[in-house]
Amino acid sequence: MRVNLAAGLLGLAAAFAPVVAPGCSRGSDRKAQAMNRGLERGGGDDGSRDAVWSATVPPIAAAAGSGTGFDRFYSYVAPEYRVAGPTPTLPIPADRVAAIPALRDELLAHLGMDGGAAERLSRDGFVVLADARSGSADFGAGYRWLGKEMAVYVTSDSVLHLLHLVFDRTLLVVETEHLAPLLARLMIALRAAARAGLAWPGAAGDAARANLAVIEVVARVLDPETIVSPEVRDEVLMEVAAIEEHEWTRHSPVFGYDEDYTNYVPRGHYTRSEALERYFRAMVWLGRMTFLVRASDDPEPGGLVDRALARRFAAQSALFSRWLDTVPLDGAPAARSWDRIYRTTAFFVGFADDLTPPEVGSAATTALGRDWGPEDLVDGAGLDALRAAIAAGRKPGIYSDTGATTLQVGPEESGRPEVVDGILAATAGMRFMGQRWTPDGEVMGRLVFPTVGPHNGEGSPFTLVALQSSGVRGFARGLDVMSAMGSSRAGAIVETLGDASYENFAEAREAAAGVFPAVGDPSWRATVYWAWLDLLREVVLPTAPPVQGFQTTDAWTDRMLNTSLASWTELRHDSVLYVKQTGVVGGLRESEPPRPTGFVDPYPELYAKVRSLVRMVRFGLQDLGFPAEGDAVGNVLTGIDGVVLRLQEIAIRELRDEPLTNDVAFLSDFASVYDELLDRISGLGGLPRGTGESLAEDLWTTLAVDVQSNLWAGEVLEEGSGALELLVVAARIPGGTDYFIAAGPVFTHYEFRHPLRARLTDAAWRELLDGDAPPAHPAWTCSFRHPCSARGSAAGSVAPSPPVDAAAPMTLRDWLVAHGVAPRGRAASSPSARREGLWHGRSCLLSGVPSGGEGWLDLNAFQQALNGQCEAIDRCYVDALAGRPTLEGQLDFDLVIDERGRVSVDLADVSPALDVAGVVECIEGRLRAMNLTSSPPEGGEVRIRVPVVLALEW
Repeated sequence: MRVNLAAGLLGLAAAFAPVVAPGCSRGSDRKAQAMNRGLERGGGDDGSRDAVWSATVPPIAAAAGSGTGFDRFYSYVAPEYRVAGPTPTLPIPADRVAAIPALRDELLAHLGMDGGAAERLSRDGFVVLADARSGSADFGAGYRWLGKEMAVYVTSDSVLHLLHLVFDRTLLVVETEHLAPLLARLMIALRAAARAGLAWPGAAGDAARANLAVIEVVARVLDPETIVSPEVRDEVLMEVAAIEEHEWTRHSPVFGYDEDYTNYVPRGHYTRSEALERYFRAMVWLGRMTFLVRASDDPEPGGLVDRALARRFAAQSALFSRWLDTVPLDGAPAARSWDRIYRTTAFFVGFADDLTPPEVGSAATTALGRDWGPEDLVDGAGLDALRAAIAAGRKPGIYSDTGATTLQVGPEESGRPEVVDGILAATAGMRFMGQRWTPDGEVMGRLVFPTVGPHNGEGSPFTLVALQSSGVRGFARGLDVMSAMGSSRAGAIVETLGDASYENFAEAREAAAGVFPAVGDPSWRATVYWAWLDLLREVVLPTAPPVQGFQTTDAWTDRMLNTSLASWTELRHDSVLYVKQTGVVGGLRESEPPRPTGFVDPYPELYAKVRSLVRMVRFGLQDLGFPAEGDAVGNVLTGIDGVVLRLQEIAIRELRDEPLTNDVAFLSDFASVYDELLDRISGLGGLPRGTGESLAEDLWTTLAVDVQSNLWAGEVLEEGSGALELLVVAARIPGGTDYFIAAGPVFTHYEFRHPLRARLTDAAWRELLDGDAPPAHPAWTCSFRHPCSARGSAAGSVAPSPPVDAAAPMTLRDWLVAHGVAPRGRAASSPSARREGLWHGRSCLLSGVPSGGEGWLDLNAFQQALNGQCEAIDRCYVDALAGRPTLEGQLDFDLVIDERGRVSVDLADVSPALDVAGVVECIEGRLRAMNLTSSPPEGGEVRIRVPVVLALEW
């Protein structure tokens, strides 16, 4: 089905109210709703219903940032100081740099301080030594590595990493000890209500049965020993299998539309135990699957499912809301348990982007009356009225691939924001525990196709994805988020890299910036996630003026931008389950003050906001019923607060140009101070620190998270943080005129496209980093890293996969139909069709993963050559299917491209069934036929691993 979105938002005739009022802006309206996802209850409910929800759910806010209740835990007091002392000019004279004792005595020689690095130190006042890694992803080890001979530079990177550790570990403890067991009990309580509804006649009984399947899926995922009710056994077991296999997109047996099951790969700290893995899968499923209420035959914009299914989804939503109000659990309505899970996770991350059960309850009362019952869920007109009432609620702000195989938007519809509004309206409905709206998520969603038009520049920028005959912006960048928060430097880099060369991009970027509120708006303290984003805004737009020469350079701005992106990566990593996805004027002195034993990133507002966020976590947990005083979590939060306060005080003295004489011991022994904090954090959740000085993996900086998906490209956008590098600065001595050298560990950040089916866990990311072909650092970081090459390589990014082109003359599904292997139409997508052995296949989606070699290869040319063999590879598979209709498996080929562009192919791995079927030789021959003679590698051969998945989809 093709949903026609070109007509825009015309509103639903008769029964349905308009989707968005004419002329409605996304700006202030979106910000006003941002903090209230799932909080509003609305009017018209009876007293008993109000009593259930009002105790814990505040009313909808009248303005952005108010009404969440969490902002009262955030208390920020701006540091007071008066900047003094001269800001050194650059470059620093070479003779003065050479005279600095640390350089004169060659104390930095073993860290990689060569002539080029010294030249940068003179020019910019600082340099990051890219080859001077400590061999560890532990900031504590990074400080220890410097020893006592080098003045330590306490980086904001290391402070932000502490924030990640306490956020991640505190959430792990709460989930393990409280939320996962509570979710299991909630499902058991609702199961009894669903079973009682099986006896209801007609649509009400069908909805109760469908809800029983939803409940049983979650219960089975959480506990594999759960006995599934015979009435829903088949679809439940098939759904659970799809979730646990988490491979590609396929038809959901329970919800009746396609789902991208690659989302169910446990990532982040959810790989630390089997219980957390199961909690992750269950919550992702509850967070992604939508009870869609718009039907395909509704007035524009039409929905993604037929009218019968839309009516059933509306009835299911209403029943879930009613059961939460009436089913008892732990001496109270089950709604309190749902709310405890929802509000606890909302405190950390935010509120649901889609409708919640409380909102559906209000819609049901509006449509069916105050005393509605199961008998009101039988009449078609009544169910349509219920659908209309639900659809009239707030619309999601982020599209998360719901119905992606049904929605089709051509390049001619790009560059039109109303098209996105239509897509979002088509996906309206309730999610039982919906994934959360975040401003960065909406920004990224608004800066890709179709809001942004076709590519109109030269070359192949990182964000480019082929679509039919056009190139479109298929991915956003982390830099886009920083630009929307106000970083002009981030926006300039996006333009320099060619990632702004799309029609309507400037207008879309200006509109996206409106998603973030103004500085000082209470929205910035509404949740822990928002408060963290406010920290990142402080990093890229510091309040404190520059007092050191290096702070006045573009290179330093880029270094701080890199820090912000790495910390943002950690934020998204920690919230991956839930996100829908920085003095007195001094005079001349007769003698120079002593050389400091250290220096602190001079941003006191950043440290003050870190402390405010840490206190917010402590007080918020207390209010939510998780005591944080006198226990391990409280000790960690108190310890971090004390250390960061000391850093704030030192930063103020630096800005006041006061000698750091009282801070000698603290700075010289900062490695021990940091290690003590890590020791406290490592004890949370029962996860060990490690042995000796070895840090537990959970505390490393090497982590990755996927932040955006593109099904048609077959890829996700991955953000990664890697091993530490060494920042070296030549700072003017506070209170003096001479210079000294200080050094400290800093983040490394990566951004790259990666195959959808291989979403990276932290362990897989570390293997990729340690392998022969890790992703390259962003070229723009060469402004502050040395040595650094701005040129990309085959190891620099994963080649983009070809899009699924609905207008292509022949796909694998077409071939299967032509060969009589699969029927036409949607019949092949039903569970009954699977049992009857009716199948259809998946279109060819190929990409390569660089795996070694000495040369440099144009990956776009490689991808085009690979795309050219797609149809022939489909034919190899189809010919084999003619004799074996259920054949599935995977082949891994190693391709070697020599300097003349010739391709040799070796089979690395193969599923036995495919080997028997003779498919290997056929596909191997097609890969050898690739022609790269017009764009061969430079500097030697290049090796690329190409996985070929031959999977049947039902």
